[in-house]
Amino acid sequence: MIKNVLTVEKSSTKKSTGFVRGQYYGPWTKGLFDAASFDSFSAEYQLAHLLNFDPEITWWTRIYDGRGAQIAYTTRNNYVPDFVVLDQQGTYWIVEGKAEDQRDDEIVSKSAGHRVPTTLAHRPPRLPGPSAGVPHLV
Repeated sequence: MIKNVLTVEKSSTKKSTGFVRGQYYGPWTKGLFDAASFDSFSAEYQLAHLLNFDPEITWWTRIYDGRGAQIAYTTRNNYVPDFVVLDQQGTYWIVEGKAEDQRDDEIVSKSAGHRVPTTLAHRPPRLPGPSAGVPHLV
């Protein structure tokens, strides 16, 4: 079952909104899919909400663990970012939402902070999309 997108204000909290981890919320106007689920309210859900209403964003999609989208940051370890975003200038972004106490996470800084911008500069990711003009998997 899909719950409606929550109303979020600066003072909103997980408790005040009734956020449930893993619940699908939608519909999203800029999400590639009608619904998305999130592991956290304070980072992932609120970030999706910001992306969805930002005039500079064309579309965003949530990346889920175990579905093949990952970044190898060592020969043995992979990292799954939270979102891929396309902005109005045609730039693709790999985005990781972190709560204040997790922003210095070593795995995130090794994978997303250093390797991804170099990779994206040479070859933007191609994702499935619901409408014409949206890139497809290579």
